[in-house]
Amino acid sequence: MKYLTLLTFFSLPTFAADFHCRYFWNLQEIHQSDVSIKDGAKDVEIAEVEEYRFFITSLNQERYELQALNSIEPTRTYAVARVTKDSPELGLVIWKREHILEVNCSLK
Repeated sequence: MKYLTLLTFFSLPTFAADFHCRYFWNLQEIHQSDVSIKDGAKDVEIAEVEEYRFFITSLNQERYELQALNSIEPTRTYAVARVTKDSPELGLVIWKREHILEVNCSLK
């Protein structure tokens, strides 16, 4: 019985969300990336574009946080969203005097 319990514990499914992310600099698409985020994953780096580094954190099976870290200033900007099949988008816009940076991640 002990072995059956251990086998059941280690065979539980691990949930992951597969995202396709697009990056826009002053409204022009400049980069794309695909990433798989496991449930509970923290600060998974998904891309580096211009002076920004991007991370996704899985807060639970449906809530995700998208972060942008500006290494020059330094500043951190983030957005939190509930991502489901009915609402498959996670996005962030940084609007500065010099540029507009937009990141859109959608479930694949």
